[in-house]
Amino acid sequence: MIIDGASKLKNFRHSKEHLRKTEYMLEVIRKASCCVNATIDQKMLAIKELEGQYSVHVLCEALNLPRGTYYNRKRRENTVTSYVLDDEIIKPIIKQIFFVSKKRFGRKPIQYKLSELGYRVSEKRVCRLMKEMGLEVEKPIYLAEHKKAIPRYYFKNHLNQKFEQGTPNKVWVSDITYVKVGMQYFYVCVVLDLFSRIAISYGI
Repeated sequence: MIIDGASKLKNFRHSKEHLRKTEYMLEVIRKASCCVNATIDQKMLAIKELEGQYSVHVLCEALNLPRGTYYNRKRRENTVTSYVLDDEIIKPIIKQIFFVSKKRFGRKPIQYKLSELGYRVSEKRVCRLMKEMGLEVEKPIYLAEHKKAIPRYYFKNHLNQKFEQGTPNKVWVSDITYVKVGMQYFYVCVVLDLFSRIAISYGI
């Protein structure tokens, strides 16, 4: 097999880069404050001490630390934990999220929104701070209305469980339900023809 000059040059450069990388990795292993069998925390500290002197790729490979783990840890360093946050710092943030949601968000949604903003706060703590500020979730109107006494009118049973009808438009039936769309509830009323089971009409 004949190898041309360009291929030889390419192979030479590749070998040279590989050798240089190996030399850098050996330097990292000599300078690092931990060995390759150390914990992830120890490796992260050692990489931090050598950052700027070598590339992240070389540092991670030399200490046998996956780069994905390294970058995930770096992102978490920018997250503020609940232990270093004072209640008076978190309170206005919780209050703002609560009122932006039009008083609909409870402790779980607020905790989720806090995590999106980079604040790691427990659900229990969010609940406590909401109580201290007197923030109570407003219940949907339909729940409050449903608790009221509703007059019941009973009519004679004309159908007697005969749901299979042989002719169209002989028996129509109707019922209502409610569905949630976004943060609102809508009542839906549908009229069916028992013969065809087709919705003749509906109202929302």
